[in-house]
Amino acid sequence: IKYNNQKLVLSLFRYADKLSVSEISEHVELSKTTITKIIGDLLRKNLIVSAGKGDSTEEGGKKPELFTFNPTYQYIAMVNLPSTQVRVHIMDLKSHLVFQYSRLVYIQDSDYPACIQCAAQAVVSAIQEFGISGDKLCGIVLYGDGIVDSTHGVIRYSMHHPWPRNL
Repeated sequence: IKYNNQKLVLSLFRYADKLSVSEISEHVELSKTTITKIIGDLLRKNLIVSAGKGDSTEEGGKKPELFTFNPTYQYIAMVNLPSTQVRVHIMDLKSHLVFQYSRLVYIQDSDYPACIQCAAQAVVSAIQEFGISGDKLCGIVLYGDGIVDSTHGVIRYSMHHPWPRNL
C-alpha cells in the first residue's frame, strides 16, 4: 500500500508544477499525516525537492511549503544511428533536452552488433562529457528510420543499414 501511495503522490507532480501537502491530500484523498510521511520519503530519495513557500491562506495562516518533481533525478539517453554519425540526446525526466552529443563515424555498411557497440560507446562518451555517472541514466532509447514492430521489440527493416530483417 505504501508503494502505491508513493506512486500516486509522485504521479501528481507530472502534471502540477508545485504542490503543497494540503493540495496533495485533497487530490489523492489521504490524510495530511500520510502525505507528510510520503513527502519525507520522496525528499530523502531526491525524487522531489522543496520549491519554497506558497501563499498564505485567506485567513492569513502560515505559508505552506511547496514541493516539485526533481527532473534531474535521472536522465534518458536517446540514440540515433543514421548512416554517417551517432547522435545522443540526453533528456531530463520532464523530457527537456539537456545535452547533445554527436560523433561522425561511417556505420552505413556496419552490421547490427557493430552499430549497437558504436551506440553504446557514444552513450558512454556523452554521459562522461555531460558529467553524470551511469547510475543517473534510467533508460536508453535507440531510434532511427525504418519499420519497427514495437509490440514484439523487432526492427523489421532499417532504411539506412543493410541489416537482416526482423532483428
